[in-house]
Amino acid sequence: MLEGCATGFGDCDGEDGLCETRLSTATDCGACGVACAEGERCADGACVASDG
Repeated sequence: MLEGCATGFGDCDGEDGLCETRLSTATDCGACGVACAEGERCADGACVASDG
């Protein structure tokens, strides 16, 4: 991850030096490449059980 990215963003592709990736998705939760398991969602940078 690129130093200096805005909170909640990272340079996950490592190619262009831009902070293009939101770190609040199920595939990039809190850090690049941190994926939530099935039945979980990303909340505040951590994988948590999905509602319902």
